[in-house]
Amino acid sequence: MNPTRQARFEALFHEHYAAVHRYALRRAEPPLAEEVVNETFLVAWRRLDKVPDEPLPWLYAAAGHVLANRRREAARHTRRVAAAAADSGATAARPGRADVAGADPDRGPADQHRPAVRAAAIAGAARDPADRLAERDATLRAFAALSEPDREALRLVAWERLSLADAARAAGVSRPAFAMRVHRARRRLAAHLREQGAAVDLDFPLEAADVA
Repeated sequence: MNPTRQARFEALFHEHYAAVHRYALRRAEPPLAEEVVNETFLVAWRRLDKVPDEPLPWLYAAAGHVLANRRREAARHTRRVAAAAADSGATAARPGRADVAGADPDRGPADQHRPAVRAAAIAGAARDPADRLAERDATLRAFAALSEPDREALRLVAWERLSLADAARAAGVSRPAFAMRVHRARRRLAAHLREQGAAVDLDFPLEAADVA
């Protein structure tokens, strides 16, 4: 193992683990967030030569891709389990099911639907934390009403405290495109707040010149 490569990775891990962990926790439940962080740094190790000198936006982008992949996997799993549960229900409705070889007549309805319950739990773990808190106040309700790209744009500048340039790199778009995305997201958020009769106080780090 290259000691220089190892030292660089260890420095990267120790310096940025906490920030990447916070990023993941703001978007997923703790068990999923931990998996996302671990996989993100595994990607960083494998692609260490591609990690830039300012690595945090790159790490956020990698974590975002990992989280998106996990959510797609959870959604596919949910669909497969739902399809299996539907097939099982159709089979249960047929006469003589208890006589079929391998059938277990002692299994109750709760046992039969446990896979679907587990799948629902997985899907719930992948929900955005802001969605779960949306009913608590007008700001979160307005935030939840935004599209996911709008929410992520605001998260990067308001939660992760990234500059527009770094946030654009994390989002995988140009700085002008990201600045316009944040500008439009702020306008939509303000509109949702006004619809609820709530005060509009959006203090995001965005200069007027960035959206001109």
